[in-house]
Amino acid sequence: MQEKYPWRRTIKRPIPTLVKPQIVRDFSLGLVYPMKKGVEEAREGARLSRLPPTGHTHEEIVLDRQKLIKKMRLDKKIGFDLDKMDYKYDE
Repeated sequence: MQEKYPWRRTIKRPIPTLVKPQIVRDFSLGLVYPMKKGVEEAREGARLSRLPPTGHTHEEIVLDRQKLIKKMRLDKKIGFDLDKMDYKYDE
């Protein structure tokens, strides 16, 4: 099929540099924004747990997410090595 329809192949576009750390955090912790000390203190001040209910506290959920990412081949589509938590190619 690839020979018959050469334009249907996947086009690999580089991920913008600003987005890369967010994807690594999302794939490794299930959280896009970084947890800085100020955020933790603000959560405590609001009478919430210091860390949100993400990969910080529920590691099994992160492992389930990573299994889904691998099954959907999302990591391959964006050129991400899920085992190393790094990009296979850079801009």
